[in-house]
Amino acid sequence: MDRHTLELLDFDKVRALVAARAACSLGKTAARSMEPSLDPGEIHSRQALTTEMAEALAAGLRPPFGGLHDVRDLVRRCQVGGALEPEGLAESVETLRAVGRLDQWLSQVGGQFPRLGGLRQGVGEFSGVASAIEGCLDNRGTVLDTASRRLSLVRREIGRVQDRIQETLRQMLRSPEIKRILRFPNYSTVGHHYVLPVAKDKRGEIQGSVLRTSASNETVYIEPAAIGEQSAQLSYLRARESKEVRRILRWLSAQIGQVSDSLLATLETMAELDLIFARGRLSLD
Repeated sequence: MDRHTLELLDFDKVRALVAARAACSLGKTAARSMEPSLDPGEIHSRQALTTEMAEALAAGLRPPFGGLHDVRDLVRRCQVGGALEPEGLAESVETLRAVGRLDQWLSQVGGQFPRLGGLRQGVGEFSGVASAIEGCLDNRGTVLDTASRRLSLVRREIGRVQDRIQETLRQMLRSPEIKRILRFPNYSTVGHHYVLPVAKDKRGEIQGSVLRTSASNETVYIEPAAIGEQSAQLSYLRARESKEVRRILRWLSAQIGQVSDSLLATLETMAELDLIFARGRLSLD
């Protein structure tokens, strides 16, 4: 059909009705790009899939789309050797687990709804990649200490150095001379550096580096010289930690890259399944 005919038929409104019933962005994108078919066989197949989905939904067999995201751009980045941030990896592993649940659903309903069950042919198996990512990241996307022995050792040493710095600062805060020059009776941090909040006119009474000044210009945040060596050691350890975290993220991204072709094809199948789901819901409505 030509574009003018589709406009006369308000076909964009039909697309919008279907897209509104999709479970995630994969189906919504697919719905917005729907085109009528001129192939009777394809038309029959689409209608049959919609009928099966409507019957499955009417029977209470709703596909479990929770956790499914459109991560195709992230997968393509891994495909060419790029590294994902923890948030991208967390979103990817959610999607991999969702794919596994949807594959199980297709298997369960396949006996009663063979056309839906046939979609399993386009679904890959990614539990190994998902387990690798989950073994390195927590559910907030933070790289776990147990992701590597090297990271675990570095973080333990960071904790020990931080404890020594904090003990030095607590001793300083108990000193009457130090208390007298402080604006507030506690230490804080600027970035990864520990500092004392010193009154501006008392700046010269303590050795150290000014790392920040308050908005009112009444307080200077000073890293005391007494913790300078420990602070330098902490910065060195933080750099080692960051380097190891980046190595782990690159390795995890490479695991996705190795299955990228299969995963991209699977996501296309998931988009089709979500589109069928949306058509089934519209059919029932």
